[in-house]
Amino acid sequence: MRCVEALHVYQKMPKKIEQEWLGTRLSWHLEAHDGHSTIHFEHLGRNPSLHCYGICLAGWDLFLVDSLKAYLDTGVGKPFRAG
Repeated sequence: MRCVEALHVYQKMPKKIEQEWLGTRLSWHLEAHDGHSTIHFEHLGRNPSLHCYGICLAGWDLFLVDSLKAYLDTGVGKPFRAG
């Protein structure tokens, strides 16, 4: 998947964070082995020099490591809920 529009607003961050995802790509690869599956995920174009890097890293951990895994294991994920 390729990001064709971006508006990542995050308090106390420079305005240019809003467009940092533009043109980045999300790559998914599923691998089956011994009755189990492994999801390989990469956010191409996101690098440590971007303002959103740490925020995105934490977000992907929340959605993929915590929420998706919980959903696959229990049928109930941990979706983000805006306060």
